[in-house]
Amino acid sequence: MPLNLNHFLERGRGSGDLSNEQLTEKEFLKLLTDRINSVDVEKARADVIRFIPDGDKLDIWSKKYFNDLSMHILLQ
Repeated sequence: MPLNLNHFLERGRGSGDLSNEQLTEKEFLKLLTDRINSVDVEKARADVIRFIPDGDKLDIWSKKYFNDLSMHILLQ
């Protein structure tokens, strides 16, 4: 199912995280890339690991991993 950019933008404005009137695919991907690159992956892993029965599954987590995944997002 594709990500609805208009819905994403409405939710972002509603939360106060975005003030854009419009959001292009390019702008969305830049926001996502910037956010991924700002994450402390080790801290995120430490926050999540207690909920994962096999914590070794999180060994693949890295900024590169999440940036690679982001390239597979379908946008609407």
